[in-house]
Amino acid sequence: MFDPYSYTQGRWLDQDAERRAARELRFDFDALLEAAVKSSEGAREVISCEKKEKKDGGSNRVFIVQLDNGASVVARLPTRLTGPPGLTVASEVATLRYGNV
Repeated sequence: MFDPYSYTQGRWLDQDAERRAARELRFDFDALLEAAVKSSEGAREVISCEKKEKKDGGSNRVFIVQLDNGASVVARLPTRLTGPPGLTVASEVATLRYGNV
C-alpha cells in the first residue's frame, strides 16, 4: 500500500519506533498532486506517483509525479529532522536560485 506520510525505507536496531515517528510527515497529499497538475501546462491529471526514500535517514520525502501530458514533476518535502519548515524551504529555494545565476 502506498503511504506518502511514513518513512518506510528502513528500520533501526535501536529506538526504531521513535526514529520512524520522527520522520513522519503529515501534509495534504491531494493538494500536492493538484499543485503538480497545475504546475504543468496541458496536464489534466496524475498518471502515477512514486515515493523515493534514501536509506540513510529520510530527511526529505521526495515524490516523482507523472502527468497525462508526459511531464514529470518532482516534489521534495523536508521532514522535521531537516530543521524549521520555513527555513528549510527558504534554503532550498535559495539554493535553486543560486544554481541558476
